[in-house]
Amino acid sequence: TVVAQARFLPVEMAPAAALGPAFAPAMVLLAIQLQLASISRKVDKNIELTRDVLRAIHEDQWASLIGLHETSIRALQEADAAGTVNNHIFAPLATREADLSKYRNLFAGFVKNHVKNLDGNARSRRSYVKQNFDQIIADSHGMLMAEFAWYRAQVLRGVLISQDSLESEATARLLSHHVEKTKSEHAKAMGEVTNLLAEVESQVRLLALLPAVRNLPFTGKRRSLDDALNMAEALATAVADLRNQLHSGRETLAPAVPVFKEGTPDKVADILTWALPENAQLLALADANQEKLLANNVYLGITDNYFFVADQSDLIKEGAIESVVPLADVRYVRFAERTKKGPKLDIITRDENYSFTFDSWASEGTALEATQRMANV
Repeated sequence: TVVAQARFLPVEMAPAAALGPAFAPAMVLLAIQLQLASISRKVDKNIELTRDVLRAIHEDQWASLIGLHETSIRALQEADAAGTVNNHIFAPLATREADLSKYRNLFAGFVKNHVKNLDGNARSRRSYVKQNFDQIIADSHGMLMAEFAWYRAQVLRGVLISQDSLESEATARLLSHHVEKTKSEHAKAMGEVTNLLAEVESQVRLLALLPAVRNLPFTGKRRSLDDALNMAEALATAVADLRNQLHSGRETLAPAVPVFKEGTPDKVADILTWALPENAQLLALADANQEKLLANNVYLGITDNYFFVADQSDLIKEGAIESVVPLADVRYVRFAERTKKGPKLDIITRDENYSFTFDSWASEGTALEATQRMANV
């Protein structure tokens, strides 16, 4: 039967479901694997550099990790050449099962620790990336090598199991369990590293826009922000390729309602593009004054989920946003025009009252209309 001779099939062939229920899950997983270009084939200078960082930082683990990587690649190539998987092909991986799990869990733990340390405010995330960029890059690359060595082994084992899946109902159930568990665990792992690299790339892009930082600590030396960005982007692109997705940057944010004397400053728009979470919708942005003990110049912004206040100097110098308040916490909004002065906007929330004023340029005409629209938003 076709199942008894499970072969490597192009993904564009007939749907796996048409080839039989036991055959389908293994072949779906196999087709996915055959679509994924190994990271070892993504050879450009930036990927090579991230591998060098991995080798330098994890010198003790490097020999074992590269061994697992190359063993799994070789098994996949042999299976491709043979058109199937047998015990001769799978045996070298079967003997390395403990190491495959060990290094996968080790580097997954490193990545999870980075994700945990980036679960703070914007200032602490940026500080963590500045201090640990080389370690993050090394651990992310190491996780990809360990994860895909493990994943290739699971794919090949799935095909091996499928050889017997029609002969035994228990084996068919084992195949289904193996495929679902592999897909679920792999998707979770790739989601973790994707989120980590997206955050790192955002922080490095933001640092490149700020005046204070021009390079980062890097394995005892320093690298320019351009080099750091190229490495982060190269790994993020490789991960996207491995997930059969497109890695793209962000479009520069443009507020639907800008409240400025002469238009939204380009520098501010560029910084907010990377300082705000991905997919944020910037509904309004204003050059305002916040009235506290002393009035200070701020940027007041509104997204689809929250409003934020950023000291203008802190945003330009550090990319810092002082406060973020969910729109669900807003109780009242008061807007008042003032004679010979710009209007006043009060936002009363569950925990605090915010009071903003606008300079005289906003006292009439289109600028006044824009402030009213912002209040309405």
